[in-house]
Amino acid sequence: MSSDKNSSKNDTTAIKILPASFWEANGFTEKEAKGMEIVQQKLISGSSTIHRYPDGSMALRYGSDGKALRYHESALPYWQAFANVPGLLDNFSVKNIKLPQVVWQTITPKINNIKQLSFSNNELEAEGFFGLAQFLSGNTTLEVLSFEDVGNDLTDLQAAKALSLAMKGHPSLCKVNAVYMEIGGLYHLDNPTPDIAKAFIDGCENCVELHLNRVGMGDTCAEAYGDMLKRNKKLRTLCIFWEYFSSTGVEAITKGVYDTTSLNSIADSNHKCVIYISESVDDPNYDVATKMIFVNGMDCSDSLKIRYKVQRALFGVGREPQVDAISDTRRIVPEDGKELDLSYFGDLPLELAPRLLEFMLKQRMVMDHEYATDGYYIKRSWFVYYDEKKREYLNRIFQAFRGWVVPLLFGDVNTQRTKRKRVTK
Repeated sequence: MSSDKNSSKNDTTAIKILPASFWEANGFTEKEAKGMEIVQQKLISGSSTIHRYPDGSMALRYGSDGKALRYHESALPYWQAFANVPGLLDNFSVKNIKLPQVVWQTITPKINNIKQLSFSNNELEAEGFFGLAQFLSGNTTLEVLSFEDVGNDLTDLQAAKALSLAMKGHPSLCKVNAVYMEIGGLYHLDNPTPDIAKAFIDGCENCVELHLNRVGMGDTCAEAYGDMLKRNKKLRTLCIFWEYFSSTGVEAITKGVYDTTSLNSIADSNHKCVIYISESVDDPNYDVATKMIFVNGMDCSDSLKIRYKVQRALFGVGREPQVDAISDTRRIVPEDGKELDLSYFGDLPLELAPRLLEFMLKQRMVMDHEYATDGYYIKRSWFVYYDEKKREYLNRIFQAFRGWVVPLLFGDVNTQRTKRKRVTK
């Protein structure tokens, strides 16, 4: 008898499709009712892609009405049937359908071994994100998490914190994608919550690849990106297109790969991640510090990248020489200073002073020509600018060794000039 019960439980063919008229009688519109018919068929078949449209299209960008099908208790047996279809899935995509926690709990055994999970216009809200966080906490196989369209705005701080914690603690999650997803309501809400966006960014600290495009972030989130970059030395790619970062925000982000507070901070920066912010990074009049993100894309050791960055900080100008669009000539912006404050060397151990002097007197590692590898390029002018008499270069060496370093190098030698007495005959 028990085997008969189990077989009937797994026999999804015994479940009949409820017609559109049933759903219309329960308050669904004609379009929604037709969508429910499609969803039932998908669930019974155990499909890896559950959606409400015949062509599987995604929400607003493909001309649908943009509404996610609301949950109805009469649909639960079909979710249960989906969970009982034999076999496990490698990936799971659900579009234009709301996912309350009861659905999450029902389908978890079926999708617990997936490697890719994709959402589109599910109106997850707080309950749905809590369900996702609970799923991630019990899963060990997921590698890619994607939010592919509108309709999954994260606007609840506690849900964001729960999701962040689950993402951060996941053993295999390495890639997160989000596009047209409002994180923190920074686009349209009267009272945006940047802490939500910061929590989401914090949850990505173990990812290798991160794409957050058109998610409504601005300068209030920039520091969180910079801090995450410093912590996450595994991150290779960060794409944040179509956001609202000013030059100040961009500088805070790139500080994660190029922090010139000290030599230690430069060495502790991220030397693996290449950041894609906007096309303006390639503008020759743009802040040269942002160019350092291309150094991370070079095919060389981290130690060589660090040396490039240190030399940039020691000798580089604070901003790329400006380009005159008419004559195509370059000039230095006088008010731009150096990036590394040389007073930092005031605490340098004396025994390291000769090494520093040797490093500063060596042939610079900047190139006399364009350097290209794997699509990344570096210009000499990004690193160092010499005037005709190289006064700037000599001045930097003087600044590095003035003060207490020079007297200590020469011991207690009396540097005061003494006048020789004139001998009279």
